[in-house]
Amino acid sequence: METSNPEIIVIDDEIELRDVIVRILNENQYPALPAASAEEGLALIERTQAPLVICDISMPKISGLELLATVRKTGLPCSLVMLTAHDDRERGMIALRLGAIDYVIKPVEIEALLLRVPLWLEISKRFQKVFLENRNAFKMLDLLRAKQGAQK
Repeated sequence: METSNPEIIVIDDEIELRDVIVRILNENQYPALPAASAEEGLALIERTQAPLVICDISMPKISGLELLATVRKTGLPCSLVMLTAHDDRERGMIALRLGAIDYVIKPVEIEALLLRVPLWLEISKRFQKVFLENRNAFKMLDLLRAKQGAQK
């Protein structure tokens, strides 16, 4: 299901889990799109500007932690929630230190996930709004500086 304005992108190389999460989110009125890899997910983030990304930490090629660092470094206005294995809480904590807003331990409890989604979206949309306002303010400041420089 292609959603023109997704609120959530789900990135996981485990097809069954990814598809279940996307289906449940869509059934509960949270427009979501799947991505099978960090590379595919990054392209979707850039194309759709979805405010929230749910991403597995352990993936081939580019890990979820590397994706999180890339999103932060490139200034994409989205928030990330990381999925981590039951025996890998430490990587969940690392993700929080790197800027993730939360992490979920696998196996994912769908009911608990659905209870947290509204909070995650609220945080994500507020972050996105502030981020875009600040970016616009800096653009205006740059224009003013350029105008002042041209007048000298």
